[in-house]
Amino acid sequence: MSKVQRIDGVGTRRDLSGNEQVNLPEREQSVRLFAYAHKTGGAVTITKGDALALEYRTTQNITDPDNPSSSKGVLAHLGFSNVVVLLVTTNDEEKFACGIAKETITIADGDFAIIDVQVAGKFENANVVTGTVIGKSLSASGTAGRLDDTAGDQVASMKLALSLEEAVSHKADIYLLDPMNLAE
Repeated sequence: MSKVQRIDGVGTRRDLSGNEQVNLPEREQSVRLFAYAHKTGGAVTITKGDALALEYRTTQNITDPDNPSSSKGVLAHLGFSNVVVLLVTTNDEEKFACGIAKETITIADGDFAIIDVQVAGKFENANVVTGTVIGKSLSASGTAGRLDDTAGDQVASMKLALSLEEAVSHKADIYLLDPMNLAE
């Protein structure tokens, strides 16, 4: 017979005064990953609150720091599930949505840097489409780094978070769902 264990969950409950309270685990979980700037002719800035996706393309080359005269694919160099890029619908990144940037960094063209990425728990002031309503699931939008309401039942789009409030000026509190199971 197994032991009863606490199960973290999202929902509501009644408190002792009869009011309904939101039941969210307060524990946020983060990971440190590489962020990569594709060789596009300019630096890439990832702003705190931007949505990120795991890099899946193998053709983007990166210079090998141990041998500057050679280059190899970014995934061959850094490994899948170790590299993030800004989440956007136009490049199929919505299939690999993973978390929200916890800091602002600028990465030189063709270079990489280490960034803190929150993958689970409540995040305040995430980059979302203005007008996003409470309780909607959020996934990639057409704007890099910005989340939008998930329209219909899009199986291809990874549901990254739930909206905890209506978005004002592209900012809202969200609850991250950890779709890529990166939390400990």
